[in-house]
Amino acid sequence: MKLEILKALNAERAGRRAAVVVTDVTSGEQRLVKAADVADDPLKEVIEKHIRRGKSGNLSSPAPCTSAKRSRRWRALWATT
Repeated sequence: MKLEILKALNAERAGRRAAVVVTDVTSGEQRLVKAADVADDPLKEVIEKHIRRGKSGNLSSPAPCTSAKRSRRWRALWATT
């Protein structure tokens, strides 16, 4: 995990706000999705589910996306609340 993602995740945890780290397991690319930003995310439904449950998980297939750039294989979801 990149240091800037870890720092941002820890800041969300310290503020008791939910956040999810989404990782493309093929490329290793990661991004942090804060609870306040979930509504605009192409993986909105999956991220909301993981935030509600407070558990990590994986997608078994790519989620449908409207953007060609976002049609990548985002799979690993790590939720924190």
